Amino acid sequence: MVPNIRLLAIESGDLLKYETVLKEIDRYGMAILRIAVERFPVDSISSQRAQRIFDWLCSIGRTEMDPNARAEAVRAFLHQLAHNKPELCAQLDEALRRSGFPMPRVAEPSRAEDAARTEDARRRTRQEFERTREALLLRFDELAVSAQPQRRGYDLQDLLNGLLSLYEVPSARSFTRNEGGEQIDGAFRHGAWYYLVECRWRRAPADTRDLDGLVGQVSRSGKQSMGLFLSMNGWSENVVPLLKQNASKSILLADGGDLRAVLTGALSFQELLDAKERSLSLEGEPFYSSSQIVRDRSS
Repeated sequence: MVPNIRLLAIESGDLLKYETVLKEIDRYGMAILRIAVERFPVDSISSQRAQRIFDWLCSIGRTEMDPNARAEAVRAFLHQLAHNKPELCAQLDEALRRSGFPMPRVAEPSRAEDAARTEDARRRTRQEFERTREALLLRFDELAVSAQPQRRGYDLQDLLNGLLSLYEVPSARSFTRNEGGEQIDGAFRHGAWYYLVECRWRRAPADTRDLDGLVGQVSRSGKQSMGLFLSMNGWSENVVPLLKQNASKSILLADGGDLRAVLTGALSFQELLDAKERSLSLEGEPFYSSSQIVRDRSS
């Protein structure tokens, strides 16, 4: 029986998508499978992590190698992503059998070994996350004193993209639409909402004219669309009152303090967006500062 690698890739992705992160998948893929990963996009797979597992397994399925060696490598890869949790590993082994893989005979690790491996994997993941976050914070501080302020708007887009990637937020870099008639600084998905992003890093605070473009872009988008206006030096006193008059309540404001709060770890990106969405929806406030969020959370 020829193993059905696609069936295994789909089933194991569903089992593991909440157990691991993208960087961990790639790290174990390179260390255990030792192949060049290819892309096998599947529209029905909505999870980035499940899609990445699918890519790795389909890639090794196309690699010429001994069937038993492939089965051993695939099993080791999946068990590592499961952090060797006994129940989850048993489910993965059953998926391997259903997919027609020869099951290698290996000694089962002890519970103590399982726990040690799981904790070690989590520790490495946390360390890698912190290293990336600190590198982004360093880049932020460098930009704040940059001798080329005219480039900071573009650099801010790159910094935000790095932050979205760190928090595994589905996102898109700067793009055009409507036959090149509109330039979008970036976009991302948070919960059920799709956000269009406008990034500004200028000496003067933003005014209502700076927001008009984003308001128009959101109005020309789907019903599940919102806008995030990120202005590092804030905005004029007229901006918030005018946004409150906007019946659609579709724009959130964020400033440099908000971005730095996430980069320092005071708030996660998801915590910041959740709080801002709640404030806009319940109180009609387009700006809920990170410092106030932290104070309200600790009170």
